[in-house]
Amino acid sequence: MNSVKSMFVRCRVLGIKIRALKRAKETVLEDTASVKGVRYDGAKVTSSNKKDLSDVLIEIQNRSDKIDLQIMSTVHELNELREQVIKMIGMVERGANADVKQAILLDRYINCMTWNETAKSNHYVRETAVRLGADAIREISEKVRNSHILSH
Repeated sequence: MNSVKSMFVRCRVLGIKIRALKRAKETVLEDTASVKGVRYDGAKVTSSNKKDLSDVLIEIQNRSDKIDLQIMSTVHELNELREQVIKMIGMVERGANADVKQAILLDRYINCMTWNETAKSNHYVRETAVRLGADAIREISEKVRNSHILSH
């Protein structure tokens, strides 16, 4: 996989990861609500070593904090990568389909749409959207290779 394509894929993967982390955070918040909703003032049936409510809430808060750290670091990396990817998408200039190709790349790699969603959003069948996306990435790759944009 060439470096341009890998950057685009990495951008999409990070976007999907952030969405998953946000869902995980929502689950943790639901756990908190569930724990707080349990009645703890009833008669104790056993004298086991079970944690009390505050221990459980602290554990849930720690999980939430870890997810927040992951989200922050991923968002930071994603923002830097998105800036580069959006600049590269702007390099698509060839032909009458340039705007469409740019829209397809934005939907697929910035908005993290599936190919089916991308095709529907741009009024194409899936195969055409995939082909136009591949053509655009090929065009960007050629321009990057010729201008050495990615060489650090």
